[in-house]
Amino acid sequence: MSITCLWRGRQMILRRSVGFWTIVGGLLLLFVHNTSQARPSTGRKSTMKIEVNHLAAEISVTTPRIQRSDDLQIRVVFTNQNSNEMVLNALFLDFGTILLSVRKSDRTSVPMGPPPMPPIDDGKAGRITLQPGQSATFKYRGVNLFGRELPHGSYQLRFAYENQESANTDAREWKGLIQSDWLAFDIVRAAGPANQSGRKL
Repeated sequence: MSITCLWRGRQMILRRSVGFWTIVGGLLLLFVHNTSQARPSTGRKSTMKIEVNHLAAEISVTTPRIQRSDDLQIRVVFTNQNSNEMVLNALFLDFGTILLSVRKSDRTSVPMGPPPMPPIDDGKAGRITLQPGQSATFKYRGVNLFGRELPHGSYQLRFAYENQESANTDAREWKGLIQSDWLAFDIVRAAGPANQSGRKL
């Protein structure tokens, strides 16, 4: 066998090897991409801070691990970060079923309880004046959010508050949209009694 034939044979083997590993690499990248797309876009955080138009909001799941959905508690703290006083439209800020969305870890939506009758906005009701650095806190409980007890599992919730147009013509009234990331909480089974073998009943 000539040297030329041997060299050409090695080149062909090399090309086939490179082509094979290129295909394998492409399949691995496709698998990783599809796997990442199937996972929730959020981590396991249960609190976050956001600021929009000088209004800061800290949204927290204060009970991220519970045994009953009724025990879920969420706290939202609004703080005026402006150097001037600000008017916060709190007309709907007591209604968690309007402001909160809940889903399972697989992104299946969880139905909320029935929303309340919307109050009439006369431009004055529900307004809170915040001095610079002053805060207003709102709390929401699971017992008031769901129409039934949720099964055990991993869940996520998101808070969204928007005030774009209202009957209040006061230029101090805050306008904008505050929306949190998806925040995690878990409903776990209670530890049951153990029998003589040490197993839970």
